[in-house]
Amino acid sequence: MAGADPHDEQRAIFGARWGIDGHRLYVDYREMLEAEKLDLVSVCTTTRIRSQIVQDIAQS
Repeated sequence: MAGADPHDEQRAIFGARWGIDGHRLYVDYREMLEAEKLDLVSVCTTTRIRSQIVQDIAQS
């Protein structure tokens, strides 16, 4: 499991909640897409930026 969030506090909360080590928590989701082999992705963000993230996931 991995996670990405540009906000330090939210990223730390997410990691603590799901027991994710710091080296698998990313500031930029694109870094996560390059570094991790993901089987499932949940995009929880504003509608304004969601479509770009989903496109990037589909292309990774």
